[in-house]
Amino acid sequence: MNGNRVVRLTREIRFFLSAESAPQAAGPVLNSWSGWPSSRTVAPFLSLQCTLEGAIDPRTDYVCNVKQVDAILRQQVICDVWTKLGNRLAATTPATLLEEFWHSAAAHVPEGTTLSELRLRVSPFFSFTLHRARFPMISASQQFEFSASHRLHNLALSDEENRRLYGKCNNPHGHGHNYVLEISLELTPDQAQDYSTAQTEQIVKSRVIDRLDHRHLNVEVAPFDRLNPTVENIAVTIWDWLVSDFSESSRLSRVRVYETPKTWADYFGPNHAGDQ
Repeated sequence: MNGNRVVRLTREIRFFLSAESAPQAAGPVLNSWSGWPSSRTVAPFLSLQCTLEGAIDPRTDYVCNVKQVDAILRQQVICDVWTKLGNRLAATTPATLLEEFWHSAAAHVPEGTTLSELRLRVSPFFSFTLHRARFPMISASQQFEFSASHRLHNLALSDEENRRLYGKCNNPHGHGHNYVLEISLELTPDQAQDYSTAQTEQIVKSRVIDRLDHRHLNVEVAPFDRLNPTVENIAVTIWDWLVSDFSESSRLSRVRVYETPKTWADYFGPNHAGDQ
């Protein structure tokens, strides 16, 4: 019934990668949740998210078996890259590591699937991603935090309509959130090799965080004195503040704002029309 339905399936593995410890000698996988191979030393802890695209198999109802994906990533991809880079791992950039993972994963994907996306998380808050549709461009994503209060209130509506539409979020005294902001930049392979988190951090801090952190948005921050500060409008406004700063060395490709861990908004710019 679903055999002609194309689906993207993502599987994540977590692992330590050390020049001193060959993954081939790590033994059986005992705790895939916290990571394999593991390490007794201070080694980079990474995660790799592999997205495969394919039709649902009418016999198994899978795109593919995730156990097969695990085996490919652990026994083929990680081992291939460790063998190739060896003692150079400590000096390897995340972009190079991701590119090597991509080439190995693409060569070993399960039959009937295509490698759609590969994301290397250097930390829970910083990642590099390769998309098949935009290969070899690399996306670098970094998270930031700010705390702010706001009141959801549309000036074009009456007070009664606002109360009915927004409920307690229309409280005249406002309410607060610990927002998480994620900035994604699209880089050429050369730019990704030289990517500086410090430069991005300086731009985002001066353009966004210093403006919004510990502020009442409706009262203290333009344009929210006249623009309803929904999470959607906050994402678009942050895009407008940042887009020109990244036009030369890299391209701003997405702004994501988490209002809560369960609610977030993405904005890809005014000309966005395709899949991200």
